[in-house]
Amino acid sequence: MKRFLRKLLLYVIGFGIGLLILANVTSYSKGERTGHIVKLEKKGLLFKTWEGSLDMSIFQGARPNKGNVENTLWTFTVSDDKIAQQIQDANMRGNRVILHYKEKYMKLFWIGDTKYIVIAVDEVKENPPQSPSDNPPIMVTQPGTGTKL
Repeated sequence: MKRFLRKLLLYVIGFGIGLLILANVTSYSKGERTGHIVKLEKKGLLFKTWEGSLDMSIFQGARPNKGNVENTLWTFTVSDDKIAQQIQDANMRGNRVILHYKEKYMKLFWIGDTKYIVIAVDEVKENPPQSPSDNPPIMVTQPGTGTKL
């Protein structure tokens, strides 16, 4: 009986370790999200990772129904210092970012605080404001008279 329990315990431990390795190596999905960075901070007790929030509210194109409140903040984790620096640089310039991420099956404490791991970043450069001389003059007529002002 002891021999059977030892084997069972070894199988259960091996299966658990296999699941953790599978969850660490594989991804559930890949995607990208666009918006402005709200925060980006390096935190963690033993394993330091960059944790951030992205505000996607203006760029989704859909308005919430009347009376509904929608959360447009998306939390993410960055494990690479170079990617975190690119995000900070784009944020300092006030530009939107496109964050490319992998979603893990579960949140693993040695990877970060979220299931979403940012693997690349693209900066969306805003169009520079046009000078007033670039626009044609606007003709305004006085109502009822037809005379131009």
